[in-house]
Amino acid sequence: MAIPDPATTNWVPIWNPLTEGPVGPAGPQGPQGPQGIQGPIGPQGPIGPSPVWAPYTPVWSGAGGTQPGLGNSTIVGRYALVGKICHIDISFTIGSTATFGNGNYYFSVPFAAVNTVFTGNLIPAFVLAGGQYWSLVGLFQTTTTLVFLITVPGTQAWSPTAPAASAAGDVLKVTGYYEIP
Repeated sequence: MAIPDPATTNWVPIWNPLTEGPVGPAGPQGPQGPQGIQGPIGPQGPIGPSPVWAPYTPVWSGAGGTQPGLGNSTIVGRYALVGKICHIDISFTIGSTATFGNGNYYFSVPFAAVNTVFTGNLIPAFVLAGGQYWSLVGLFQTTTTLVFLITVPGTQAWSPTAPAASAAGDVLKVTGYYEIP
């Protein structure tokens, strides 16, 4: 193969095999340079306001024709609004003069939920009934009422007869949140 003459062409050889040897292996990598200047960390932003809890009185009702009656029971509720999220707490203790009605029990919430399907979460609760604690989960029956399903076996709602016969001293505790319109 003829090597073009650099005097007569625009071609410049990288290396000339007649006058230079082959290129050797690459040398070791040099040290890394120093890190650039980093800016200062900015100040911490303010902590948002704590929600303000306000009282409300939940309404206890039943699905059947005969409604339960509070008698000397105690029912206390409170709520806090954070944007479009309503946080609730309900504490209910059945008194000795309460009447139990029939059908599943419902409890009202302070504000209507955005809908009955995607409200934010299932509302955890427990009831002390028949001397035992039972885990419940609250679901919206309507946008303004919760029904509490017994999680084991999970097919019944809290009622005068489930999970045990309702009696004075039974306690329901609820805490949770849901989305409002």
